[in-house]
Amino acid sequence: MNKNNVIKKDGLFRKLAIAFLVFFFVLIIIILFLSSKQKVSDKIVKYYNKIQDETFEVKLSDFTNFDWDSVIIYANPTINKDLKEYADLDYKKSLDLKSGMIFIKDNKIVYEEVFKSNYEEPDKFRIIPYQDVNYNIKVNKFKKEEAIFVGEKINFNGENRYILKPLNY
Repeated sequence: MNKNNVIKKDGLFRKLAIAFLVFFFVLIIIILFLSSKQKVSDKIVKYYNKIQDETFEVKLSDFTNFDWDSVIIYANPTINKDLKEYADLDYKKSLDLKSGMIFIKDNKIVYEEVFKSNYEEPDKFRIIPYQDVNYNIKVNKFKKEEAIFVGEKINFNGENRYILKPLNY
Protein backbone atom coordinates (compact mmCIF):
# COMPACT_ATOMS: atom_id res chain seq x y z
CA MET A 1 0.00 0.00 0.00
CA ASN A 2 1.26 3.42 -0.94
CA LYS A 3 2.19 5.81 1.87
CA ASN A 4 0.30 8.66 0.11
CA ASN A 5 -2.90 6.56 0.05
CA VAL A 6 -2.60 5.93 3.81
CA ILE A 7 -2.14 9.66 4.46
CA LYS A 8 -5.14 10.50 2.25
CA LYS A 9 -7.33 7.92 4.02
CA ASP A 10 -6.17 9.18 7.42
CA GLY A 11 -6.97 12.78 6.41
CA LEU A 12 -10.39 11.75 5.10
CA PHE A 13 -11.14 9.87 8.34
CA ARG A 14 -10.22 12.95 10.41
CA LYS A 15 -12.46 15.19 8.28
CA LEU A 16 -15.37 12.76 8.63
CA ALA A 17 -14.81 12.49 12.39
CA ILE A 18 -14.74 16.29 12.76
CA ALA A 19 -17.88 16.65 10.60
CA PHE A 20 -19.66 14.04 12.72
CA LEU A 21 -18.67 15.76 15.97
CA VAL A 22 -19.82 19.16 14.69
CA PHE A 23 -23.13 17.65 13.56
CA PHE A 24 -23.57 15.91 16.93
CA PHE A 25 -22.93 19.11 18.93
CA VAL A 26 -25.28 21.16 16.74
CA LEU A 27 -27.96 18.51 17.23
CA ILE A 28 -27.51 18.62 21.01
CA ILE A 29 -27.75 22.42 21.02
CA ILE A 30 -30.95 22.32 18.96
CA ILE A 31 -32.51 19.73 21.28
CA LEU A 32 -31.59 21.74 24.38
CA PHE A 33 -32.95 24.93 22.84
CA LEU A 34 -36.24 23.33 21.85
CA SER A 35 -36.73 21.66 25.22
CA SER A 36 -36.11 24.93 27.06
CA LYS A 37 -38.91 26.57 25.02
CA GLN A 38 -41.50 23.97 26.00
CA LYS A 39 -44.54 25.45 27.74
CA VAL A 40 -44.91 24.88 31.47
CA SER A 41 -48.36 23.37 30.92
CA ASP A 42 -46.95 20.97 28.30
CA LYS A 43 -44.26 19.82 30.74
CA ILE A 44 -46.91 19.14 33.39
CA VAL A 45 -49.15 17.25 30.96
CA LYS A 46 -46.24 15.21 29.58
CA TYR A 47 -45.13 14.23 33.08
CA TYR A 48 -48.58 13.30 34.42
CA ASN A 49 -49.63 11.46 31.26
CA LYS A 50 -47.10 8.81 32.30
CA ILE A 51 -48.61 8.42 35.79
CA GLN A 52 -51.68 6.27 36.41
CA ASP A 53 -53.03 8.30 39.35
CA GLU A 54 -56.13 10.36 38.63
CA THR A 55 -55.29 12.94 41.32
CA PHE A 56 -51.85 14.27 42.13
CA GLU A 57 -49.96 17.21 43.61
CA VAL A 58 -48.25 19.72 41.30
CA LYS A 59 -45.53 22.06 42.50
CA LEU A 60 -45.15 24.62 39.69
CA SER A 61 -41.48 25.25 40.51
CA ASP A 62 -40.74 21.62 39.56
CA PHE A 63 -41.75 22.43 35.96
CA THR A 64 -40.01 25.76 35.40
CA ASN A 65 -36.46 26.35 34.21
CA PHE A 66 -36.38 30.09 34.90
CA ASP A 67 -36.18 32.20 38.04
CA TRP A 68 -39.43 33.56 39.49
CA ASP A 69 -40.82 34.60 42.87
CA SER A 70 -44.58 34.61 42.28
CA VAL A 71 -47.19 33.47 39.78
CA ILE A 72 -50.55 34.98 38.93
CA ILE A 73 -53.27 32.57 37.87
CA TYR A 74 -56.27 34.07 36.11
CA ALA A 75 -59.42 32.50 34.73
CA ASN A 76 -62.04 33.59 32.26
CA PRO A 77 -63.69 36.08 32.64
CA THR A 78 -60.89 38.38 33.79
CA ILE A 79 -60.16 41.95 32.84
CA ASN A 80 -56.92 43.91 33.18
CA LYS A 81 -58.38 45.90 36.08
CA ASP A 82 -58.74 42.62 38.04
CA LEU A 83 -55.01 41.89 37.64
CA LYS A 84 -54.20 45.34 39.02
CA GLU A 85 -56.68 45.10 41.89
CA TYR A 86 -56.02 41.54 43.07
CA ALA A 87 -52.43 40.88 41.96
CA ASP A 88 -50.93 44.38 41.75
CA LEU A 89 -49.94 43.90 38.10
CA ASP A 90 -50.41 46.64 35.51
CA TYR A 91 -50.97 44.33 32.55
CA LYS A 92 -51.30 45.84 29.06
CA LYS A 93 -52.24 42.87 26.87
CA SER A 94 -55.85 41.90 26.21
CA LEU A 95 -57.33 39.23 28.49
CA ASP A 96 -60.61 38.90 26.62
CA LEU A 97 -62.03 35.41 27.27
CA LYS A 98 -58.68 33.98 28.28
CA SER A 99 -57.20 32.03 31.18
CA GLY A 100 -53.54 31.63 31.97
CA MET A 101 -50.58 32.20 34.26
CA ILE A 102 -48.02 34.98 34.54
CA PHE A 103 -44.72 34.36 36.33
CA ILE A 104 -43.12 37.34 38.06
CA LYS A 105 -39.57 38.04 39.28
CA ASP A 106 -38.83 41.34 41.05
CA ASN A 107 -42.15 42.80 39.81
CA LYS A 108 -41.34 42.00 36.16
CA ILE A 109 -42.97 39.40 33.93
CA VAL A 110 -40.48 36.62 33.13
CA TYR A 111 -42.87 34.12 31.52
CA GLU A 112 -46.53 34.00 30.63
CA GLU A 113 -48.79 31.40 29.15
CA VAL A 114 -52.35 31.61 27.89
CA PHE A 115 -54.41 28.43 27.95
CA LYS A 116 -56.27 27.53 24.79
CA SER A 117 -59.99 27.12 25.25
CA ASN A 118 -62.34 25.07 23.17
CA TYR A 119 -65.88 25.95 24.12
CA GLU A 120 -67.28 22.70 22.73
CA GLU A 121 -65.30 20.37 24.99
CA PRO A 122 -63.32 20.56 28.26
CA ASP A 123 -59.98 22.38 28.17
CA LYS A 124 -56.92 20.14 27.81
CA PHE A 125 -55.18 22.04 30.61
CA ARG A 126 -56.58 24.51 33.10
CA ILE A 127 -55.49 26.04 36.39
CA ILE A 128 -58.13 27.59 38.58
CA PRO A 129 -57.12 30.46 40.92
CA TYR A 130 -59.27 29.20 43.85
CA GLN A 131 -60.49 25.77 44.95
CA ASP A 132 -64.09 26.87 44.39
CA VAL A 133 -64.55 27.04 40.62
CA ASN A 134 -67.55 29.35 41.07
CA TYR A 135 -65.73 31.87 43.28
CA ASN A 136 -66.46 35.33 41.90
CA ILE A 137 -62.81 36.52 41.89
CA LYS A 138 -60.94 34.99 38.96
CA VAL A 139 -57.39 36.12 39.84
CA ASN A 140 -55.00 34.89 42.52
CA LYS A 141 -51.30 35.49 43.16
CA PHE A 142 -49.10 32.79 44.70
CA LYS A 143 -45.60 33.02 46.12
CA LYS A 144 -43.25 30.45 44.59
CA GLU A 145 -43.24 28.23 47.68
CA GLU A 146 -47.09 28.36 47.84
CA ALA A 147 -47.70 27.55 44.15
CA ILE A 148 -48.78 23.98 44.84
CA PHE A 149 -51.88 22.59 43.19
CA VAL A 150 -54.02 19.48 43.34
CA GLY A 151 -54.30 18.07 39.83
CA GLU A 152 -57.07 15.94 38.46
CA LYS A 153 -56.77 13.84 35.32
CA ILE A 154 -60.06 13.50 33.46
CA ASN A 155 -60.52 11.24 30.46
CA PHE A 156 -62.63 12.82 27.72
CA ASN A 157 -63.17 10.81 24.52
CA GLY A 158 -60.03 8.78 25.15
CA GLU A 159 -57.83 11.84 25.78
CA ASN A 160 -56.54 13.07 29.15
CA ARG A 161 -57.60 16.54 30.33
CA TYR A 162 -56.09 18.25 33.37
CA ILE A 163 -57.56 20.67 35.87
CA LEU A 164 -55.45 22.09 38.71
CA LYS A 165 -56.80 23.77 41.84
CA PRO A 166 -54.74 25.45 44.58
CA LEU A 167 -53.85 23.20 47.49
CA ASN A 168 -54.47 25.83 50.19
CA TYR A 169 -56.79 28.52 48.78
